[in-house]
Amino acid sequence: MSSGQLDILAAVVVTAAGGLVGMTIGAVAGLRGGATDNASMRLMDSLLAFPPLILALAVSVALGAGTLSAALGITISTVPFYARLMRSEVLRVKALPFVEAAVASGGRPSRIVSRHILPHTWQVMAIQASSVVGYAVLTLAALGFVGLGVQVPTAEWGTMITAGLPFVLSGQWWMGVFPGVMLLTLVIGCNLVADGLGGGTVAGVMTGTTRSLRE
Repeated sequence: MSSGQLDILAAVVVTAAGGLVGMTIGAVAGLRGGATDNASMRLMDSLLAFPPLILALAVSVALGAGTLSAALGITISTVPFYARLMRSEVLRVKALPFVEAAVASGGRPSRIVSRHILPHTWQVMAIQASSVVGYAVLTLAALGFVGLGVQVPTAEWGTMITAGLPFVLSGQWWMGVFPGVMLLTLVIGCNLVADGLGGGTVAGVMTGTTRSLRE
């Protein structure tokens, strides 16, 4: 497996795992409210008290250097991103007139959640996931750069940059520069995808709202 494939695969797995946990916590907190909401959000606040990179570093140091510990540390650091956003989206959609009408008409809670609330959160969460992929790639490379992520001889952009640094001044600058360029290109690409998805969010929300009103 090439370094690019490893970074992208790890970032996708981390994004999916963090998204599953974070969106579940955020959805439950937004739907139930009360003590459940307060306890969940205080837990997320405690994780947000640490800078994401520092939190990922701490988990990697505690568990020992390696790909799995780095991936787990990054996953934990991404959970609050999803949880906070998902909670706010659920609260926003719950207050819309068509959801209140569905509740007033006696709709089953499970049907209201599955057909009227959750479908209106996917586009915003997709934008968040696109941004998290870029963050995960960058953080994995940072952990590899300091020796806490993917270990040699496995190829990974962060470790390749570290290995290429001694050769920069000797004229073989490309050994450290090219992995950095590829890393930069991928992160910019993820941000551009997020921007592209964001451009269609308003139209998608309006379309989904119209569909729910018809139902």
